[in-house]
Amino acid sequence: TTSLAGGCRSLKLPNRTETFAILSLGMKKFPESSYIAKVLFDCAEKWNDVDQMQIAIQKLKEMSEQNKATKVAYNIRQAFYYAHQGKPKDFIFGKIDAIRGIDDDAKERMKKKVVGIMS
Repeated sequence: TTSLAGGCRSLKLPNRTETFAILSLGMKKFPESSYIAKVLFDCAEKWNDVDQMQIAIQKLKEMSEQNKATKVAYNIRQAFYYAHQGKPKDFIFGKIDAIRGIDDDAKERMKKKVVGIMS
């Protein structure tokens, strides 16, 4: 299994400013890369930066029709983004339950993470 925040940790950059600058540059240089947008979201979540999460979510939304994996990645991160925004838990759980392409165990782990974000 892959950690959702693994991409951010693997960068090993010293601070958030440098991390976001490099990822922003990467998104400009490789606009079709969903990986960069996923890592941006994961790093933004690590640092609780809702503005950067929003940038990543918008980019993933634009690419979500490219393939099934990108759509799943977008839907997963959108649920976490909603939690950071303080949207109602039942609303978020409904979005999680509607995600196609992940199993029930993954959905339960997501729900636990959402509860953790919101507490």
